[in-house]
Amino acid sequence: MTIEHAREALAVNPPKQGRSQRTLDRILAATRELLFEKDFSEISVAEIVRRSESSLGAFYARFASKEALLPALYEAYSKGLENEETVWSEPATWGEADLRQRVEKFVRFVVQDYRATRPFMRPLALYARQHPNDISAESRRLSAEKHKASCAFLLDCRAQIGHPDPEAAAEFIAYIVPAIGRDRVLFGDAPHASSVQIEDERLAEELIRMCFVYLQHSGVFPC
Repeated sequence: MTIEHAREALAVNPPKQGRSQRTLDRILAATRELLFEKDFSEISVAEIVRRSESSLGAFYARFASKEALLPALYEAYSKGLENEETVWSEPATWGEADLRQRVEKFVRFVVQDYRATRPFMRPLALYARQHPNDISAESRRLSAEKHKASCAFLLDCRAQIGHPDPEAAAEFIAYIVPAIGRDRVLFGDAPHASSVQIEDERLAEELIRMCFVYLQHSGVFPC
């Protein structure tokens, strides 16, 4: 059965009662826990059922297969972005209005967060890459809001940005840092990523240096 058919099976059997929703939440939580212990391919439906204290009937009433869990897990992850957004959108947490400190905080948060959540995020990121059309409009909206908050976090130090287009520069940094972190941390064992051996700390240091210089540069290059 394709992932598209699995999504359809999930869509026609949403939880209708509080107890049913709690069962679904336990199944998703159990799957997330197991992902921190082994690869998704090694997890069985029976393990998920045991860990969630549910039943095979309850599982298959909601999911046509184990793979059908991935859209639901991605949706649950996306809802969590609302909490992460406050890291950048709440001025009280910003600290000193220093561009380098902001860049360092942003870069280290991204690298450390990807490393801490790698077992869970890797299969979700792979799923999203392979099935971009399956990502809901709400998930895309939450991701966009997180991106905007990251830009605002950097643009609060607009006066220290030498780039001729501060908005475009902040947009680029808010895009490129997660992209590099995702590629290196989540998929560091892929051939193209594994060809460069770099530990997380050095990756963060080099990204901080690169981003800070880019943001401060006037855009005028000597001949």
